[in-house]
Amino acid sequence: MLAHHYPDWGRTENRKRFKPAIGRVDLGHQTTIMVSPLLTMTSLKPRQILRFAGWAALALTTGWISQFAERAFRAIEPVGSVGLRKDVPYRLVAGAPLLLDVYFPPAQGDRMRGAVARPAILLVHGGSWIGGTRRLLRPGPGNPRPMAIQLAEAGYVVVAADYRLARPDRAAWPSALDDLREAVRWTRRHAGELGIDADRIAAAGQSAGGHLAMLLGMIRLGDDEGTPASRVRAVVSFYGPTDLTRLPLERSRRLVHEPVDVFLGGDPLDPAGRVRAASPVHCIHDETCPMLLIHGTRDAWVPISQAEELDAALARAGIAHRLVRVEGARHGFDVDVRDPEVPGPLPRRLLPEILAFLEACGMLPEGESP
Repeated sequence: MLAHHYPDWGRTENRKRFKPAIGRVDLGHQTTIMVSPLLTMTSLKPRQILRFAGWAALALTTGWISQFAERAFRAIEPVGSVGLRKDVPYRLVAGAPLLLDVYFPPAQGDRMRGAVARPAILLVHGGSWIGGTRRLLRPGPGNPRPMAIQLAEAGYVVVAADYRLARPDRAAWPSALDDLREAVRWTRRHAGELGIDADRIAAAGQSAGGHLAMLLGMIRLGDDEGTPASRVRAVVSFYGPTDLTRLPLERSRRLVHEPVDVFLGGDPLDPAGRVRAASPVHCIHDETCPMLLIHGTRDAWVPISQAEELDAALARAGIAHRLVRVEGARHGFDVDVRDPEVPGPLPRRLLPEILAFLEACGMLPEGESP
């Protein structure tokens, strides 16, 4: 084999130039490469050195990828009764991976294959399209049982995905939506390993995440060029913007760097076209999936008029939906509302309303009581 790739290896005088020193390198996961005597070679032609270097790099990369994939699909840590698999790559963009976390229901654990196929929810973080991360959806000192945990406890597999964020010199439309469509496809491709029913995937999000989740719910059957499909069956939006043409004007104060402008990027030739295309209220059609809109009445960042406008448009189109007004709540609440301005006992728990909506959409986990 070596004589084929390195013709001079067969000559006795050249073999003497090698020192049998290192032996081999074990990359783990049953990947071992021989590195001696080649690494102690005193004379090789440049082309032969490049050929060997390429072969060695390929072997090292293959070993690293196999170890990374093995870790990504086996490392599940307990978070209370829920299992959490962190930092799974689902897409490569400009050489950098986009990551997601997967939350598994109690008792599902590592037994993915053969488990009861459960509905899944793609959970999308907020951050005005310019900030945020899936890590904000994990349990923390201020919110030990966030929405991801409570949905997993209710029997859903929850996939929390990152997506490309906007920068002053780089718009994130439509790349952010493209990333999340790929996250849905990734979930379907790995439905067997994750114990997911590929026909029962919903999307949910907060703020900018709610906006993107709504757009996922408006993908037409014929719009999917990729395989598998990126459509979702239902959407839950927490205070997501619905009309980007009006949002900057409806805020209580103007911003120096308007997130909508940064998200969409400048387009002097067609300034309104991109804004309307990125506004759920202008994207409704007869294939739009059912939607649950949850919005606080004291939201100054995304005024409740945004939800009310979409509520009226969905009603005109005959799309199944519901608007839940959370009296007194401001922007940024989770599934348990703890805003002291909200009347009644706190926290106000929104999970029962979310589960009732998902049940009506055929998303009740197998074996759970209605």
